[in-house]
Amino acid sequence: MREAFVGFDSAWTDRDPGGIAWATFEQDRLLALPAPEPVRFEDAARIIERLRDECQYVLVAIDQPTLVPNETGMRPVERVAASLISKLRGGGVQPAFRGKREKFGSDAPIWKFLDRIEARENPPAARTATRGLHLMEVFPALALPALEPEIMKRERRACYNPNKKFSLSDWRLVASTVQRHAGALRLAPLSGWAGEVARLAAPTKGDQDRLDAAVCLLVALYWRRAPRNRSVVIGDSRTGYMVTPVSPASREILERVADEKHVPIDGPWPRDVERLPDDTPGAGLRGSQDPAAAGRNTSSESGGAEYPCPIPGCSKIFRRSRGGWDAHVGSLRIHPDWHPDVEYGMAFESFVFQESKAFCDYHRLDSPRYWRSKSKFEVDFLFEGLAVEVKAKKHVGARDLKGLRALREENLCSDYLLVSMEPAPRVVDGLRILPRADFLDRLWDGTFLRGGGPGRRAPS
Repeated sequence: MREAFVGFDSAWTDRDPGGIAWATFEQDRLLALPAPEPVRFEDAARIIERLRDECQYVLVAIDQPTLVPNETGMRPVERVAASLISKLRGGGVQPAFRGKREKFGSDAPIWKFLDRIEARENPPAARTATRGLHLMEVFPALALPALEPEIMKRERRACYNPNKKFSLSDWRLVASTVQRHAGALRLAPLSGWAGEVARLAAPTKGDQDRLDAAVCLLVALYWRRAPRNRSVVIGDSRTGYMVTPVSPASREILERVADEKHVPIDGPWPRDVERLPDDTPGAGLRGSQDPAAAGRNTSSESGGAEYPCPIPGCSKIFRRSRGGWDAHVGSLRIHPDWHPDVEYGMAFESFVFQESKAFCDYHRLDSPRYWRSKSKFEVDFLFEGLAVEVKAKKHVGARDLKGLRALREENLCSDYLLVSMEPAPRVVDGLRILPRADFLDRLWDGTFLRGGGPGRRAPS
């Protein structure tokens, strides 16, 4: 199979060029990898279209927000990214919102670019697909702390933008990082190019755009080819997302803040991101649901804008602006059924325990027991060779898996499960997440523990 990978560092507008880097492969054998070059949206679209015609599979990693439903402020994914970047002295995140008309308004070049190339936007699908044109949002400043441990160790971002605060030693650090990772991926042309730009005495903004494009290319390759736990998807297909490599240190910060802010990490993607019709002043909006479910700007009878709450059963409508919309949607108090409260979580856990204990009693097996480490990591139930954590959540985040990860390091079990309210089974870093009904069905048919059989079925 012939594959192509593209890193595109757009300039967010067409006033200045960005940079692009790309490579093609035939059965993992490198075919072509030209030096990164400056491009505008039109140039990038032509290159991607040519690669789409020549290759069965194409993955584009773009350094530009592609999903911007908010009229003002930061997207949730940017708040999580900022938690890591702001920890690095001198760092920050530029927020994306539709109020920036030149960059995200209805006539912004990003929407025309996306409409033209018609790429599928679904990061989990892009990792496993065998054909098609795929696109995902990435952020070099978020990727670099994982690619270069020195940045996390010193707790200071790399200042390599010649138009802002600039350090030549940081420029050489980033270029050598690209050189090292390109060498590890057997991308000799890119490694050689990065070695050359590392020696530049006075790099320009154009040089930085091309270097960022190379970082985007590395992120695309790692997402497709590296072990799954080397990268994460922060956010979702409704409010915005980013794909980024992680190190143990950067993962810990991102997971903690994402959990605090109720932002998914490696959450389910039930459908692709879709472009909505450009029939409103806020036409930069992109989302995976119908207009109301995405909190889209619609018109009321009085002619003002309306932003309905996307939570099923909630009738709240924000008029004229989306001020307070994000806080309302994420409120545990306002939407207790959508965001289960503590009391419901305890009842859910008790139900799973009672059903598991009934199985063990019926087949004369040891009752499930609780596990807690000296570091205070916990797992709800341990059976013979089976560990089960229970979360009454419709979305399981990476932080919810910490107990199972810690237990796995002890090598006490052969199978690790998290039972939840998610609609479909999935696997994250080798840990299985199962809907309640799936877990109970497999428990009683003997999939997990010896002694099961058709004599009893789980309640529906």
